[in-house]
Amino acid sequence: MPMLRLTEQELLAEAQQGALVLTANKRSARLLRARYDAQQRRKHDVWESPQILTWSAWLNSLWHEYVQRASVAAVVLSATQEIALWEQIVAVRQERGAALQLRATAHMASAAWKLVKQYKLPLEKRLYAGKIDTQAFFNWAVAYERRTHEHGWTDEARLPDLLGGHLGELPLPKRILLHGFDRITPQQQSFLSSLANAGAFSEVVELATLNESVVRTVLNDSTAEITAAANWARHHLDNAPQEAIGIIVPAMEDHSSFLERALLDALHPDALSINGADTRRAFELSLGRPLADAPMIGAALRILRFAFEPLPVEEIGRLLRSPFLNGSSTEAAPRALLDAELRRLGQRDYTVSALSETASVFRDKAADCPILRAQLGRFERAVRPIPERLLASEWSERIPKLLAAFSWPGERTPNSAEHQAVDAWVELLGDFAHLDAIEPWIARNEVASRLALLATEKTFQPENVGVPVQVLGLLEAAGSSFDHLWVMGLHEGAWPPDSNPNPLLPLALQRQAGVPAASSESQFEYAQRTTSRILRSARHVLFSYPKTDGESELRSSSLLTEIPERVASELLPNHSEAWVHAIFASAQLPDALEQRDDFNGPALNGAAHGGTSVFKLQAACPFLAFAELRLGAKELESPQPGIDARERGGVLHKALEFIWQKLRSQAELKKMQGEPRRELVRECVLRALADKEMGNGSAWEREIAAVERDRLIGLLLAFLDVEERRPREFTVVETEAKKAVTIGGLSISVKVDRIDEIPGIGHVVLDYKATAPGTSAWQDERPDEPQLPIYATKADHQIAGVAFAQVRGGDIRFRGITAEDGVLPNVKSTIGTKDNKATLSDLIANWTVALEKLAEEHRAGLATVTPKSETNCRDCHIKPICRIAEHAPGIGEEEEDRSGD
Repeated sequence: MPMLRLTEQELLAEAQQGALVLTANKRSARLLRARYDAQQRRKHDVWESPQILTWSAWLNSLWHEYVQRASVAAVVLSATQEIALWEQIVAVRQERGAALQLRATAHMASAAWKLVKQYKLPLEKRLYAGKIDTQAFFNWAVAYERRTHEHGWTDEARLPDLLGGHLGELPLPKRILLHGFDRITPQQQSFLSSLANAGAFSEVVELATLNESVVRTVLNDSTAEITAAANWARHHLDNAPQEAIGIIVPAMEDHSSFLERALLDALHPDALSINGADTRRAFELSLGRPLADAPMIGAALRILRFAFEPLPVEEIGRLLRSPFLNGSSTEAAPRALLDAELRRLGQRDYTVSALSETASVFRDKAADCPILRAQLGRFERAVRPIPERLLASEWSERIPKLLAAFSWPGERTPNSAEHQAVDAWVELLGDFAHLDAIEPWIARNEVASRLALLATEKTFQPENVGVPVQVLGLLEAAGSSFDHLWVMGLHEGAWPPDSNPNPLLPLALQRQAGVPAASSESQFEYAQRTTSRILRSARHVLFSYPKTDGESELRSSSLLTEIPERVASELLPNHSEAWVHAIFASAQLPDALEQRDDFNGPALNGAAHGGTSVFKLQAACPFLAFAELRLGAKELESPQPGIDARERGGVLHKALEFIWQKLRSQAELKKMQGEPRRELVRECVLRALADKEMGNGSAWEREIAAVERDRLIGLLLAFLDVEERRPREFTVVETEAKKAVTIGGLSISVKVDRIDEIPGIGHVVLDYKATAPGTSAWQDERPDEPQLPIYATKADHQIAGVAFAQVRGGDIRFRGITAEDGVLPNVKSTIGTKDNKATLSDLIANWTVALEKLAEEHRAGLATVTPKSETNCRDCHIKPICRIAEHAPGIGEEEEDRSGD
């Protein structure tokens, strides 16, 4: 096929002269049209739109023209319809009963079908008989072809073949220019030959070489590459704002979140100010995210789920705090309080009616939300008459009304990205309506999940046309030109890419036809062509690769070895702390600022809140104590299925309280053996469950309570056996003992689970724990568990010991310290190392000093971000407030195997 070398300006001039420009992707077509319009706007008030289309869009327009002229009753399946049809066929024809992930397999089958058409692979049974996967695809493809023929359907993959014999009947351009095509498939080549026979001649455009400089460099890792590229873009934008800047990121989906943050930091530091204005960005990311991830659409999907199924309380909270409902501003505080109250109540999920009823309980209170209550009423009335199943088209008509009943998308004016998200949602509902032809009925308990699946599969990227910095993948960059271009991540393991053939097609057929990714040879050839195209697409090109990936050492791609390498510091601008100056400017602060470290909040006036938690939090981290107890920054509760640890602990404590109120001493315990002891424990466990109102709900909750009852009876009987064998006689003098104390000017109330009296020695203070902590931290000036130390330092009687009673199945023990050996099983009279041993009297003296210091710190408002250990910090809920990671990287971060999503 003829090759034409043009600059971008010459290509636009050809379009102005009437040539049809076909691009390989939507982005290239959009950018070319934007640049054409900008060029015309400088000279004219009105101009004719150029013919700049993607290959796919042009084929579809030709097909519609043909259908109208020839009165052909044929329908091109949409992508949504096509995948639904493949899913049906795969489900019906599962080979040998194989357990398949239907949706993923349907997408893979659709991709294989496109390759069959694009590369003219023969569909002959003998060629696909070698493997189960290829044989399965052959059977699916035959069924797919038969089904589409029966209904008069076709798909986009077959359009070139169907149109090839009818081009003489259609209006065709005289000249066609193909721009940004790295490959011309056999199907495209055949179609272009048919076009030529019909008088429409095609040429492949190759951008004229723009190079003035080409270099490569190496940075420590991909994070360093991204950060450097963002600062490099800022440097060029500052120096020549009219020039086009490109950043190509081959594996963009792996780095999209950090990439966006780095670009915001470098190009829009004002967004980090307190005001954080929503300004138009100077960059555009080509990698779209699922439409379902757009906050506005996520809210819509959550509302639809809520219409037909109970919603978990965490999801209810997201709805309550959503800005996409009426009243989100005027009721912001009450709705946040209602969210906290719902979590505190402990109910796992809510229906619409249950939430409406619960919200009414808070009428005339701080958590009252009259606008929300009205919305819930309207929503419930709108949901009630909907039948059990509807056609997809009927659902598409009902859904906007359902959402409107819940006042979605809210009362505030949406920004550009939100406007585009709504448009994409309307388009998705239109696609959904077309499923009538494939599957006529959809049940009401399935519609929300079906739409969520489609929204997850639909890529959404708000358009930001005309911005100077374009961030693209390798495919999206085809057909684009720049003044400055950075291409990152080109190490030997990534470029050329590994072969990745479609597993549903015979490998030999793919390689013979030259299917991309079918072999390392085809991948190498593709990488060569792409690298050559990149080199021609910008005046200044900078390639980079990371030196390391985790513990692996990396080298430059072999395709870049001829390009001169430079040290990164010679190529990159110094952009350190530019954002600081920008923030000062946006806040209209003076250039010269006095810096001052201030780690104190206002001094505490009046009583302290939080009881002994004041000391525990202050010991863990002063800022944590200040944030939680002074600012009220407490973590929202998250109800768990069944009985959570706090409820289980509460019942255990209550049951032990009832048991020792009956027994009172070890002597009485020894007298009560066998069935009487079991009956006492059973009676006290049942009282504790009733006291905590457990087992009073549904049949499932009653069953869970019964399981917990049996578990507790066995556990407490085992604990009493250990208590019976204690070496010294004891009497229980108090259970759930409360005491008001003052430490360092702070007045608090302290409560301990039990106090035993040992004749001739004194009192032993006990705290029940499912998992008893170690005692080593008691020697620290910031004790982890201060409850027992507080009581011991303020006791009115002689203290003979302080200990945790670990009540856990299979591991019941005491951990602590006593005044002398033999008071409690396996508890000694000293703790610590050989060189640093402490007695109980030593500890009480040390605790008195340590607790006084912690109290004085809290009273003075000390709020330093100084966690006692990484363990304290790792699971802390206030890290977004203290921002410790900005000052001490690595501290408080999740471990790699804990990172999750």
